Amino acid sequence: ANHGAAASEEFPDADGAFCASVRGIVGADCVVGVCLDMHANLSPLVVQSTDVCVKASSWKCLKQCDE
Repeated sequence: ANHGAAASEEFPDADGAFCASVRGIVGADCVVGVCLDMHANLSPLVVQSTDVCVKASSWKCLKQCDE
């Protein structure tokens, strides 16, 4: 699952590059979706490369740190 806040020196839009790569592998006939967390960087390339973008309704990484 792609959470939408990847960082890379090689790819300024790492999430977009990832989604475009997946789309290139599976083709146009396969549904591609991402679940993004609260600090996701939603770029035009992510939107163009996927069919479904869902935002998580909570920030679970904060809850896990408290436990």
